[in-house]
Amino acid sequence: MLAPILLAAVAITQGPPGTDIYLVPLTRAGGPVRAGTARDLTPRPGYDNQPMFAPDGRTIYYTSARGGQTDIFRVDLATGQSAPVTDTPESEYSATIMPDGRHLSVIRVERDSTQRLWSFTLAGAPVAPVLEQIKPVGYHAWLDPGTVFIFVLGNPATLQRADVRSGKAEVLARDIGRSILRIPGRRAISFAQRDTAGGPLTLRELDLATGSVSPIAPLPRGNEFVAWSPQGELLSATGNALLVWNRPAGGWDTIARFSEPGLQRISRLAVSPTGDQLALVGDEPSERAGGSVLLSPDRVFDGVTMHPDWSVLVQGDRIVAAGPSGSIAAPANARRIPLQGTTLLPGLIEGHSHLLLHPYDETPWNDQVLKEPLALRVARATISARRTLEAGVTTVRDLGTEGAAEADVGLKQAIEQGIIPGPRMIVTTRAIVATGTYGPRGFDPRWDVPQGAQEASGLEEVTRVTRQQIAAGADWVKVYADYRWGPSGGAHPTFSVEELTRIVETARSAGVPVVAHAASAEGMRRAILAGVQTIEHGDGGTAEVFRMMAERGIPLCPTLAAGDAVRQYAGWRKGIDPEPRAIAEKRASFRLALDAHVPICFGGDVGVYPHGDNVRELELMVDYGMTPIEVLRSATSANARFFHLEDQLGQVRPGLLADLVAVGGDPSARIGDLRAVRFVMKNGEVVRAP
Repeated sequence: MLAPILLAAVAITQGPPGTDIYLVPLTRAGGPVRAGTARDLTPRPGYDNQPMFAPDGRTIYYTSARGGQTDIFRVDLATGQSAPVTDTPESEYSATIMPDGRHLSVIRVERDSTQRLWSFTLAGAPVAPVLEQIKPVGYHAWLDPGTVFIFVLGNPATLQRADVRSGKAEVLARDIGRSILRIPGRRAISFAQRDTAGGPLTLRELDLATGSVSPIAPLPRGNEFVAWSPQGELLSATGNALLVWNRPAGGWDTIARFSEPGLQRISRLAVSPTGDQLALVGDEPSERAGGSVLLSPDRVFDGVTMHPDWSVLVQGDRIVAAGPSGSIAAPANARRIPLQGTTLLPGLIEGHSHLLLHPYDETPWNDQVLKEPLALRVARATISARRTLEAGVTTVRDLGTEGAAEADVGLKQAIEQGIIPGPRMIVTTRAIVATGTYGPRGFDPRWDVPQGAQEASGLEEVTRVTRQQIAAGADWVKVYADYRWGPSGGAHPTFSVEELTRIVETARSAGVPVVAHAASAEGMRRAILAGVQTIEHGDGGTAEVFRMMAERGIPLCPTLAAGDAVRQYAGWRKGIDPEPRAIAEKRASFRLALDAHVPICFGGDVGVYPHGDNVRELELMVDYGMTPIEVLRSATSANARFFHLEDQLGQVRPGLLADLVAVGGDPSARIGDLRAVRFVMKNGEVVRAP
């Protein structure tokens, strides 16, 4: 039989991050699987990872880093006592019970750094390499005493079937991920594979009888590990959520959310031989991994409700407590930050930004796309990112580089790696436009002028371009369902419903949502029918179109501030001159959306106006008819939900990431108080202090 979970070996050059193994009971009671309370099996500082149940289900073998190397340990589930199994000068990883039941196979990093598959006795004595010539080996799974499936590191990594007796192997798949498992009750294995280089992973089935490969499921965001139960359930996780694959519905169902600080980023999973226990790997709890910070404002907006006299305790990168100030028990050595006169709230989530643009009254859009060097645009974007973060916006959905190729992906990576300060970024790369409908335009038709987005026409092209953008790093795909083209100059639909649907279906296969630019009623209608997840602008929306959006729960990102700014650039003296017709029409269409109960996303199209002035959109949302508390929800918990980040961001709640902002005053009474930023924290790190 194959082991229930298969894990990698990677040589340690620096200490690996602290992780713990948790044990969770599973129950079914004639219904779907349910998870109980988690128990930390390895409550010590350091790396404990790669769990695998013994065949009797009473013991878990795991990898533990101690004294500068890793060895295989075992923990008795009844007593909680751990003991070493291997104790050699080399490092061992990924213990798996071999088919004879008397030996372990492990990945051993030998003295010359070679990674090979070795066998050990259950007592921990090394025997010999299993495959002498095949290296470097990572994950592995046994089919029978003579056959093992192995993950061979390389560029790309390959799945190979090795014959132990001959020592030879054949390549079965390339560019695979870090999970190889036997599918219970079938002569088949599952493995993760990318469709395109650098793209998302899909779990696939290899039928060992026929050799055919077929897709099972797109893997959840942020995790490539799965586990099969003996009952046939496919389990995975994202953030603190435990998931089960719903085959009839074609999606992942959440069966548990864990509040334990160490289980906010679940990675590996293993199921016991009887299916009644689950081992999870999570981060080392922050009270061991880092310090504590106690924040004491006058009030806390938790993403839904305002609470006077609350405090918030942060440990590491997570919120661990939030509630009445007298009820928070902070460690004696906690750093205390008094925030008198302020409101503490979740970091704002901007839903429509363009960090690679700057205001059009500084440089027209055409000139930014055609004349500004890419290096200049990226350099300016780093400043814009810092200003955005300092303004209390800790996450942005950046909806197109406007001619700057995939520079948003690099900008996102620079922020994630700590090279530059900035908000967490959700990126879309180039965006997709129908051929001949975008800009810059107005040039001699003999010349092919560079465009502000990637052109495509027809089902084959939109499929190819969607895949290209996802492979390049797009978290979402943006499509222009309409634009200003044709002899009349107004906004008209660009793609057909069939083309838009193909984009949505292609992206959905990779687990990537689609957002649509749509200003006309027909463009909006087509985008709705295609299944996009948010609609931007919506200027020409009708009562019927907004009703369709409300029925399907599709949010509107109204970008009020962009239109307001453009009209002022054109000469409108706001507060002096009458409102231009376009502004009055925008007020009316926004009112229609509110009356239809369309979910409203906070997103202003910032970049058209200065980065760091994101609150401008929130002020206009109030001016156009929303209440301040509704606007605060839109900018925090609602946007987190719209962007599938609700298990990480958007609320002040234990277990979520510590993205927090303190502003002077009370923005639930005066939305403009959001401009008075006093304190910013992102991922538990103080960015701006009083």
